[in-house]
Amino acid sequence: MKNNIYDEVRELTHELENTGNDSLISSILDSIDFSSTSTEALFKIRFYLSQINKGHLNNYTTEKVTKIENEINKLLE
Repeated sequence: MKNNIYDEVRELTHELENTGNDSLISSILDSIDFSSTSTEALFKIRFYLSQINKGHLNNYTTEKVTKIENEINKLLE
């Protein structure tokens, strides 16, 4: 099943490799794998995405971060 927010986030973590965000990548993946509920996972992912150093990202990846943040915000409404 495509268009799963968690799949999109996992793909994003691959794009974030070698951008100086390694500790956040680990935290984001742990949020998906070890949260008790989907709401908890989404809150954690949203928090960690807001902490990403976007200065080393290309435009595509920056837009993808923003898109995922917006999707998470809609899901949490």
